Amino acid sequence: MIYGKLHVEPSKAGFREGSMGIRITHVRFGGTNRTEGEIIRYRWVSDQTGKAGESDMSALVEWIDFRGGEAYVDNGIARVRVRVVKSRAGRPHLRTYADGLWTNDLVDLDTY
Repeated sequence: MIYGKLHVEPSKAGFREGSMGIRITHVRFGGTNRTEGEIIRYRWVSDQTGKAGESDMSALVEWIDFRGGEAYVDNGIARVRVRVVKSRAGRPHLRTYADGLWTNDLVDLDTY
């Protein structure tokens, strides 16, 4: 596994039309509240290499928001895209977005 900063570069993760970059598989909450804003770490698998990794929230936010990274959650029915949102306090975090609606697929993932 890769710990700390995200080590999948968009250009190396197979970002082609119709392709997604990483599938987020597990989350770790920083407290007892189970909300998207309380997730502090993510485990994921690269679509291109199949290798597993782990990143903190700020690394994934930066990778998606500023470096063009793409992430999704597979909820058993479809791939749900992960996007960066900001809390009312202005703190960025990740949240899933499907069919024009914000969803809670990240909160529903297994924890570690």
